Amino acid sequence: MESKVEQLEAMLMQEMQLNVAARQELRRENVEARVAQLESLLRQEMELNRAARQELRQENQENFAATNALLDQLFAPPQGEEEPRF
Repeated sequence: MESKVEQLEAMLMQEMQLNVAARQELRRENVEARVAQLESLLRQEMELNRAARQELRQENQENFAATNALLDQLFAPPQGEEEPRF
């Protein structure tokens, strides 16, 4: 009877060790999956940021051109007059 108890205890210990190993493996897999998910989100965010920066550059160029046109109008000599000399 004692050998049966010892055998069952040994089986239980082995099963517990397997469960610990399985939980560790599952945690590792979960971490790897989360890392992959975060990497994917980061790539998406980087692409959105790249597009937003491009849009801002375009808008800045348009604003710069509009500002220059307004300055040209503001400082243009009146029709028929010479440009002032400095």
